[in-house]
Amino acid sequence: MVEFQSVSDFFRSHQNDIFRFWVYRKVYTPYEQQQAFMDESMFEDSSANYGFVIECVPLGNGDFLVGFQTVADPDEIGVQSYNGPVEYYKLSEIRMGLYQPTTEEE
Repeated sequence: MVEFQSVSDFFRSHQNDIFRFWVYRKVYTPYEQQQAFMDESMFEDSSANYGFVIECVPLGNGDFLVGFQTVADPDEIGVQSYNGPVEYYKLSEIRMGLYQPTTEEE
């Protein structure tokens, strides 16, 4: 097991890795019978987005702002050759994992 002392250390150790990530969208709908709201949050997309983590900014509330440089097809691009847009998400509002490219058996 690998242990990191901070979120920044984690992202620094994976700076050349591609991440898959899904953006979580918060949706609360009225629940009339109990006069309350029901959490019906869901992911914006059922398919993953792909990108490199370019920036990690700590926010004052313990959350982090993560800047992803997105890639359209992670199997055809390298970290050194891509210069796409950077998109920012709160770490608490995404689900993410390391992308493991599929290997073709010969």
